[in-house]
Amino acid sequence: MGILVTTDSSRRSAVIKAGDLLDGRYRIVRTIGTGSMGAVYLAEQVAVKRPVAIKILRSTLGGDAEGFDGYLTEAEEAGSLGHPNIVGCSGTGFTSAQTPYVVLEYLDGAVLGDEIHRLGGLPVGRALNIADQIAAALGAAHGASIVHGSLSSDSVFLLDRPDARDLVKVLDFGVARLFGLPDGSRNGVATGDPEFMAPEQLAAPEIADRRSDVYALGVMLYEMLTARRPFGDDDRHAPPPPLPHGAPDGLEQLIVSRLLAADPAERCATMAEVQAALAPFAELARSSSSAGFPEANEVTAVIGNRRADAASRRAETASRRAEAATRRADTASRRAEAATRRADTASGRADTAPRRADTARDRELLPVPAEAVALPALPPRRSLRVLWLLAAVLSGAAGTGAMYLEDQTRTAARQLVSSALDGDAEMLGSLIDTEIRGAHLRADGVAAMPMLRAAIETDAATLKDMAGSDFIFTPRRGEVLELFQIRGSGAPASVLRIPDSAAAIPAMPGNRTRVVKTGDQITIVVGAPIARTRAGISGSVALATPVDLSPLKRRIADHARSAALIGLGTPLQLAGATAAAAAGPAITIPVTLGPDLEIGEIALTAVVAPPAMRPELRIGGLASWGLAGVLLALFVATLFRRRTLA
Repeated sequence: MGILVTTDSSRRSAVIKAGDLLDGRYRIVRTIGTGSMGAVYLAEQVAVKRPVAIKILRSTLGGDAEGFDGYLTEAEEAGSLGHPNIVGCSGTGFTSAQTPYVVLEYLDGAVLGDEIHRLGGLPVGRALNIADQIAAALGAAHGASIVHGSLSSDSVFLLDRPDARDLVKVLDFGVARLFGLPDGSRNGVATGDPEFMAPEQLAAPEIADRRSDVYALGVMLYEMLTARRPFGDDDRHAPPPPLPHGAPDGLEQLIVSRLLAADPAERCATMAEVQAALAPFAELARSSSSAGFPEANEVTAVIGNRRADAASRRAETASRRAEAATRRADTASRRAEAATRRADTASGRADTAPRRADTARDRELLPVPAEAVALPALPPRRSLRVLWLLAAVLSGAAGTGAMYLEDQTRTAARQLVSSALDGDAEMLGSLIDTEIRGAHLRADGVAAMPMLRAAIETDAATLKDMAGSDFIFTPRRGEVLELFQIRGSGAPASVLRIPDSAAAIPAMPGNRTRVVKTGDQITIVVGAPIARTRAGISGSVALATPVDLSPLKRRIADHARSAALIGLGTPLQLAGATAAAAAGPAITIPVTLGPDLEIGEIALTAVVAPPAMRPELRIGGLASWGLAGVLLALFVATLFRRRTLA
């Protein structure tokens, strides 16, 4: 059993060991592991008998109180987002020796870095699945204005559960804030694994942003595919070695040019854009076989062609069998006619025998009567009617099967397009929900500023001076912040707008949320109340944030002729021309949003190309039906002939 000794300059050493009760709530069970930053323990939350993991930092790390507070705050904010791919954080605190600790959900699995080097690299499909989950986790954190800053394959955990293999959990949020600087630097020196850090993060840690996390994700994806990292600590000028044979065409170019680009402006700007870029390769990996990776637009066609060819071959086999049955029926008919002629000859010979006997009797003048001669029964005459009917039924069944398969092929194509649009609607709902959570966090942060609550009693000029000094809010691209002053029971009055050239935002009472259409984009408008002062003056914050729809528009354009978002007034065109100008079937899919939005039902409506017909199946089916008609006509003809002869 391992123990961790933490020291403080003003306190004596404190030993954490099995059986200890930490902060009166957590009983230490055993040591899970130790490292340069501290130790991780398995503990039991006494009140609910629940296992948790507690990470206790070393006081010798050198961080000050502000750095420890920043680490604990960011770790708790990230862990409380509720994202399935971010490790949950249920609490933070300090030990009796004033050493910070974090309470995390207990995980039983493997570290990504260990799994990579245990297997010597991961298959393409598995690597892309893990990368997609990491991007989803970081996208949620970025939406809450949290940049990881120290991401590596050792900060990603893999779980195997009955309902999901390789469930990803991203760890170590807040480590970059540990040493007291909000930009994640320690006296101007970046903290983290240099091989996973972007060039700008190594040169100037204070300018690192979400694109630095995009670079680290690119390094991890390359490492998963090759079991090595693309660059060394001191050599980033030469291109990395190529991916192993069998990787989809274009994946290496995407990793090098969009994820590992030295210039941050050339990388994917958001994690949603990373997911959209990796999605086609993940679909190819799932549908690939031992023959290799086909082109993305050939996967559905190859499956449909193989099924159609098999159906055509079955129809041809049934037709040949029907023709063979017809020939066998002709042969049987000829044999039956020959047997009839032989029976007629035997009957004639039998008729001649009594006449010969009479002649002999007359000649001999014998009065003995002739004995009766029993003639043999005529053999039954075989009929071809049953064979004609059976052949007609088989041929008709083959034609029906071919036409059914042709219809199923078209139905499968429609279902594939419908599934893709379902994914688009789900992605749109996720984008809007992520932006709503991030906007509420930013608006609540502004409304909770003590300086703002004091300044709300003053005039607009004072607030503008504060805004000019970046004390209140620094808008992102397209964002607008408006402050309202409320005196007594009067109506809200706008006292500040950032930027002041932007269009006005209506007052938003309480913590309400609205989704509106502005031009060719969607804007999230959230509100946050400002507490009433002693002078009876209160206020509110309204924040408008645009939603980046460019990744969704590129994805929809791949499988829809036209697409628009309806339910926000006039339709918002997402792809192609308007629905009236596009030809093809229309599909409407509702977009699921949170229940507390001031918005009616919205939906994604799209016009898709009609599924292609399979002419060989249709021709084969019609030919089989034609043959069945001919055979049925022969059956009727033989039946009519027999009745005529009778």
